[in-house]
Amino acid sequence: MGEDLAFSAQVKDELAHLLPAQECCRRMELAALLRASGRITIGGEDRLACALSTDRAPVARKIIRLIKSEFTLQTEVMVGRRTRLRKNLSYLVRIPPQSGVVDMLKALGALDSGGQLQEWGNLPLLQNDHCRRAYLRGTFLGTGWVAPPERQHHLEMTTTATE
Repeated sequence: MGEDLAFSAQVKDELAHLLPAQECCRRMELAALLRASGRITIGGEDRLACALSTDRAPVARKIIRLIKSEFTLQTEVMVGRRTRLRKNLSYLVRIPPQSGVVDMLKALGALDSGGQLQEWGNLPLLQNDHCRRAYLRGTFLGTGWVAPPERQHHLEMTTTATE
């Protein structure tokens, strides 16, 4: 199993170095990362904030690059310690409450035009193949696992969606 995790980490690290050329794809990859490994919270004075977590430093750096390439938002990175159960460091990329967070969440399909939480199934840019690839890449970076090809063909991505 350790070899499988190492291969999956290697694939994630390689994918984390790819930055989509098109704005629509950068947004879809970030939307998938937010859905797969993020959470939206209400910060001070009823302002929204976001946090995305990963156990891969290259993925944390990619999240920051995607945010910076599309939005002018401040980010913070918190590094969690290794524990007996968790062998790797953990990284939390936080977007604290600030102007622009609501606009980002609308652009990523998390909020509708009225500022209400949106169902994730209706992302408008998923009509294009290149955006679907970016969305799958983001989902894999957020929650994916893949077995080495010489052992077996197996890919997993998890979601909390019920439909």
